[in-house]
This record gives sequence, C-alpha cells and structure tokens, in this order.
Amino acid sequence: MANLFLYSTLVALQSSVLLPSPALSSNVLLAKKDKKPPAAVVTEVEILKENFADTWFYTLRGSLKNQSDASILTPLVYYEIYSEETDKIIEAGTAEITPKILTAGTTGRFQNELNTTGKIRITLVQWQQVDKAIKSHKQMQFFPLETEGATEEEAGNPSSP
Repeated sequence: MANLFLYSTLVALQSSVLLPSPALSSNVLLAKKDKKPPAAVVTEVEILKENFADTWFYTLRGSLKNQSDASILTPLVYYEIYSEETDKIIEAGTAEITPKILTAGTTGRFQNELNTTGKIRITLVQWQQVDKAIKSHKQMQFFPLETEGATEEEAGNPSSP
C-alpha cells in the first residue's frame, strides 16, 4: 500500500515539475514571433583620410537610423578599428550621435577623430528610450575601409606612376 502511494506521488510530482504546461509553451512561441527589428541601426560608416603638412589625419564618420515608432535619446555607437595586415584590434571607442534626440524614422550622424586607419567594425548601438529604459543592439558589422579626402598632396602634386 505504501509503495502505491509513493508511486502516485512521484508521478504527480514528475508531471508537475519536469513537464512544462501547454500554456507556457505557447507563451514561449508567441515571444519568438513578436521579435522586432532593432530600433537603431548604423547604416553607413567611412574613414576620411586627409594629409595636412605631411601629417595624416583620420576621421570616422557615419550615420544611424532610428527605425522605431518612438523617439530615442542620447544614442551611442561602439566601434573597433582592425589592422589591415594582422586583423587585430588597434583602436576602439564610442561616438555620440547628433542630434541627441532622434524622432521616429530620422537619421543622426557621428564623427570621431582617429589615430589610425583600418577595417571598421560597429559592435554595439546603445540608446535611451523616452521612459528612461536603456536599450541596445549588437550590430557586429564590418563597413568599407576608407574614402580619400581632398589632400594637399593630391591638390599640389599629381601622383606619379
């Protein structure tokens, strides 16, 4: 008699603890279906390379688009610069977006001075919502290398073959 009681208790315990309820399973499936695209995405990035008085200057420029239906506040872009030869990180940083408030569907721009050039990888975009919640999007995307700017060398001396 005691074994029958123990067996029925174990079966009841096993079914309530180990097996998820159908209601829980349907909630998980609904959560996966409702996944939205990120609210803020970097759409373009370039490194502007300029030579003034035999010194090279590098400027990281780009734009960020607010794809959400609401405004986003104080967006930040996290980036890494990789060496062209070794594929190792040689510089990393953050760039602030202007304007600091992006309304729905608008685009903001960023610009940062760099010490070197290389391959650009946008790693993270972070922003604050109107309700003060901090949100982020791991973009993890490489962008084209560099764009030649108007340099003194090009303007004064045409390059020889």
